[in-house]
Amino acid sequence: MTAIVRQSSLDASPGSVDRAMKSRGLQGVALDKGVRTTIPSKDGKRAGDLLDRNFAADALNSTWVSDFTYVRTCAGFT
Repeated sequence: MTAIVRQSSLDASPGSVDRAMKSRGLQGVALDKGVRTTIPSKDGKRAGDLLDRNFAADALNSTWVSDFTYVRTCAGFT
């Protein structure tokens, strides 16, 4: 609404537009909160720490560490 008021060459702050809308019983459209990508398990347990936070390797290619944070999925693929 503030953008529409400003396009009509009027100078208005977001606060004044908000107060004017409230006085007339108007409210803005709620924005979508987005997609929730991480859902914790019910028991609250996490995967075990197999390396005990020791990331030093004795030889090349003997210890691999990764961070598996997010995988994009699409419901349309089977």
